[in-house]
Amino acid sequence: MTDCVKLNEIGTIYSGGTPRTSVTKYWDGNIVWVTPKDLSEVTSVSIIDSTRKLTKLGLKESSAQLIPAGSVVLSSRAPIGYVAIVDVDFATNQGCKSIKPVASIYNRYVYYYLKSQTKELNQRGSGTTFLELSKAAFSNFEIPICPLLEQKRIVAKIESLFSRLDSAKDSLERVRQEIKRYRQSVLKSAFEGKLTGSVKFEIKKICDVGEVITGNTPSKRRKDYYGGDVNFFKPTDLNAGILMYGSREKLSKLGLEEGRFAKAGSVLVTCIGATIGKTAFMNEDGAFNQQINAVIPQKEISGKYLYYFFISKGFQDALIEGASSTTMPIINKTRFENLIVSICDLKQQIKIVESIESRFERSKTLEEAVEQGITKIEQLKQSILKKAFEGKLVEPDPNDEPVELLLERIQKEKNKINF
Repeated sequence: MTDCVKLNEIGTIYSGGTPRTSVTKYWDGNIVWVTPKDLSEVTSVSIIDSTRKLTKLGLKESSAQLIPAGSVVLSSRAPIGYVAIVDVDFATNQGCKSIKPVASIYNRYVYYYLKSQTKELNQRGSGTTFLELSKAAFSNFEIPICPLLEQKRIVAKIESLFSRLDSAKDSLERVRQEIKRYRQSVLKSAFEGKLTGSVKFEIKKICDVGEVITGNTPSKRRKDYYGGDVNFFKPTDLNAGILMYGSREKLSKLGLEEGRFAKAGSVLVTCIGATIGKTAFMNEDGAFNQQINAVIPQKEISGKYLYYFFISKGFQDALIEGASSTTMPIINKTRFENLIVSICDLKQQIKIVESIESRFERSKTLEEAVEQGITKIEQLKQSILKKAFEGKLVEPDPNDEPVELLLERIQKEKNKINF
């Protein structure tokens, strides 16, 4: 498999566009309109639907194009690399590029090749705010070709191997879910007093056990507010189920003067957005943004106890139930402060935390093995794709059509399309 051709030599390339969103007659039609977000949610090779759809007028009065069914679509920005085959006639927004291969090129072959080239496609992207793959860069991206029957054998082999790997991954995912259920069971038992014997709980509000502070973001226009060594936590830094250390972004001491600060031992809870409820215990001092409330525990309250209570299903359900939702879920400071916590004396809090952590530690080794297994499966898939397009996955058949004749036929098919 040494012959490579450009994508625009094996099919027709399409870009996308977006009709004006303010014009209602352009929207809610029956034309599938694919975006990178739609592609990010695809779990199989092909799709037939999209979140939003265009009307014929919306298609006509925009730069969107009607693309034939069976085309391969790639997200060309935010991010570059999601791929799918669309099994109906469709359009895309400008964040996608598509190719309808000629008859001599198997669309699933193109799909898997693009899946194998995420890194290389990103290297062809350009831009300052975000990388974008232009139509020209996509059109000139090279693909190795081989006879049609060999293309189909390669795809069949890839899918056979992927099927086995997916079965193994499904099993690991089930174990992962069992670990989550086990941990929630531990938390439930802990806060019912079943792990440490007789425990006397009091029902209190969050504001009765700690000071609640809502974060903010110092002005991004002030470059001197950033780049120091002060943690500046955002929801992406909070990972429920583990304790949190340093943040990705840092403030300067000057920036901290404009921020909101909490000391190590406090608990951070996301109270705005899609990740509402995401929680972390602070092992380091730091500031935090406006999506987060910090709970600074009173003297006789353990921050770790609050952390484990906050990640329990009962509390998470109550938090989400208390949130109002317009464009995004949000629970304001007052509602958050009034959420209920089961509290016991400090000695019992420490004992409960120790019981939880000892049980969580037992499941940690299994969890790490599961995560390593899932990572290994993804690595194996990339290895399979690499071998496939290096000609090392299936043996060539001497009875197949020579590549020279294939190239001639592809050219004739392209000429027929362009005629």
